[in-house]
Amino acid sequence: MQVATSSTSQYLGMYFGDSPVKFKSSNPDLVHLLLSSYRPPNAAVAIARKQFTFPLELLNSKPAYLNWREDKPQQFHETLYFGKTYQLGTLAEGTGGDWSGFKLLVDSSVRGVDYFIPSFIGHNSVAQYRNLAVCMGKGKFSFMLPKSALVEHDRGWIFIKLERTNLAIALINAEVGELAPTEKYSDSLTLAIKPTADITGFAIDVGEGNYQSFKTLTVVNSRLKVKGQSAEYTSIMRNRVKLEYTGGTPKIWRNGKLHDFMVHRDVYRADVSNLGKAPIYQAYKSGKLEVIVNGIKSSFSVLDTQK
Repeated sequence: MQVATSSTSQYLGMYFGDSPVKFKSSNPDLVHLLLSSYRPPNAAVAIARKQFTFPLELLNSKPAYLNWREDKPQQFHETLYFGKTYQLGTLAEGTGGDWSGFKLLVDSSVRGVDYFIPSFIGHNSVAQYRNLAVCMGKGKFSFMLPKSALVEHDRGWIFIKLERTNLAIALINAEVGELAPTEKYSDSLTLAIKPTADITGFAIDVGEGNYQSFKTLTVVNSRLKVKGQSAEYTSIMRNRVKLEYTGGTPKIWRNGKLHDFMVHRDVYRADVSNLGKAPIYQAYKSGKLEVIVNGIKSSFSVLDTQK
């Protein structure tokens, strides 16, 4: 759970640099990268360093695990949002099997990155609109968060202060349980949540800036409305996200508009209202990836060489 310790992170650090913390040790195999004539294209370096305009939201899709050749529709619909100090990603289909359907990464000057990860035992679904998300499902769930986090309860809200990022959480048919050390990760804590109904969950608002102002504005302006198996969250900025839990692919409303999964087909694409700022695009099963960052353009194909 820390950057610059795994072989993969060290390989990427050699190619792209810009690591938030220094390597504590070096993998001997890195010598092969130094001796190789290969260097990543400038556009790949730019997007790896996130040299694009913030904030940015991508609506992506992923195929079934079997393979890419079968004529099958997408299995996962991903929403990925980049703020200045964090990255929030969710799957409409939620967490299950060996995949994670909800993860928040935030800046950390000590570890490079800290994590906030909800863990559901049963089936769950997620709706996301930019920095907002609603997650609902069946069964128990918990939150994994960094040990350095400040956790507060105020007028029905859970507030979490991280180094440069703030979280406001409203529970859906649930109560706060025990906050305890995470068994496998010494730098993390686990906040248990107790369901009070068959369908349970939470809404989350991710913010930046002054923590006390964030708390005050959330309590005054933000609202969570729950009706049956649907929940709608309205944020400080009056943006809205709504989820209707169906047990399968959920119904999602993004800022009041019912989400059409037919336009949520591409492997990578920016939100339809933000196409002019898209740094990366790949149509589903096209085999071609296009990158445009800081005026640097590149395209890559599984059949052709780089253009």
